[in-house]
Amino acid sequence: MSSVPADLGDAVAYLWRTWRPRWQPHDLEQWRSASSYAGELAPLVSRMIHDGVVPSDTADPAGEWESFILASAIDEVLLEQHPRYRDGSGPRALAYLTTRWRAHHRLDNGGIAPEYAVTWSGASTLHRDDVVNFFSSTRVVSAADFAQLDFVALRTHDRLDARSRTVATPLTVGCVPVFDAKEDLTFQFQPPRYFAVQPTHPGVTIDRAESVLLALDEANVDIGLCPESTIGPGTLQAWQSAIRASATRPSRLRWIVIGTGDTDGTDAPPHNRAVLLSRLTGDEITRQSKRHGFSLNAHRVAEWNLETHFAGATEEILEEYTTYGNSWSIVDDDAFTVAVAICEDLNRIDDAGAALRSFRPSLLLSPILDVEMTKNGWPAQAAGQWMNICGTITVVANSLVIARRRGTTSPATALVQNGQLPSHYDPDIYPGPPDLKASEHFGDVVRFEL
Repeated sequence: MSSVPADLGDAVAYLWRTWRPRWQPHDLEQWRSASSYAGELAPLVSRMIHDGVVPSDTADPAGEWESFILASAIDEVLLEQHPRYRDGSGPRALAYLTTRWRAHHRLDNGGIAPEYAVTWSGASTLHRDDVVNFFSSTRVVSAADFAQLDFVALRTHDRLDARSRTVATPLTVGCVPVFDAKEDLTFQFQPPRYFAVQPTHPGVTIDRAESVLLALDEANVDIGLCPESTIGPGTLQAWQSAIRASATRPSRLRWIVIGTGDTDGTDAPPHNRAVLLSRLTGDEITRQSKRHGFSLNAHRVAEWNLETHFAGATEEILEEYTTYGNSWSIVDDDAFTVAVAICEDLNRIDDAGAALRSFRPSLLLSPILDVEMTKNGWPAQAAGQWMNICGTITVVANSLVIARRRGTTSPATALVQNGQLPSHYDPDIYPGPPDLKASEHFGDVVRFEL
């Protein structure tokens, strides 16, 4: 067996490949509780912080205990350089890790264990049902999962400064409907077995961009989140014009997810894309294409009062007329990482969302189009899984349109899952209540402090 590399990022990859299969959660729990654990860890941590490398006399672990001690020490050392908690003032000997992250968004060189990539951890959970949860500073993801992550580095003026947030100044998300009448969205049958959803009058969306932007500015939030199916021809340009025309208006707002839809009008089938804009400039920060389609069956058509829209359909299941994406956009704000999951993608933590689950972003924003939300509905369950399995704070913004079609009054249109339950839980059962809030009309912002 070869020795552990001196480079700390490569060492994590090596230990994961060589020793991870031998570690068991119940053993690691016992070892952490052992009286000798802290005593063996402390001097090793001190040496690595000073030298920035794995000491040569510890590079050949004799067994599982020794390898876990080394891995735990590296984890503590890397926490000293984690951008989420350090402003560049970490130990000088560890600066090479920050340089590598900014250049490649990974901490290893990729040659020691090419089947893996080592990244900073964006989120962590207290659950000890998986070995990965015993390490808080890094994540080791497969090369295949890493290839699905498209990292977006922010310009200085667009940063959220998540590191500097306190109880007195928490990061705050505002969810806001763009449409509030059942006629605002058109459901189109695309023979033989597809359907499409788009704004009925794109001009209404354009006119409302300025009003919704003003509401978000006045709500004193950092991030604005609009629901699914709000983008039509000209919508993106209207939002950018509204932002730039009000650039001098005092506002705490930094980012706006203006919803989703066909942003370009050139693809067939079109992409259903979410667009994240900078409040300061109106420039695009990133786009995220929907990755998994939504289907309509007879029950849902009746539940949503859409029978007249699909009177000519003969297929039992209608699929969303969309070109799907194959990657996840990760906005990196000093390792406070943010991703967008559009509607059905939120509920795909084990398939389309597997790469994102492995990476564990800090914050997941989800624009959806569905019936009114409840504490036991699928958005609440899905958000609960992201929070409890990954430690990822999840915010969901729903449209008012389907609730209006159903005649529901005061529907819950937004939720946040921002807390963890005790370590014993069944991930197949809804893990805990989210914070649910209701908007009454378009431009009615509800706030969540994270």
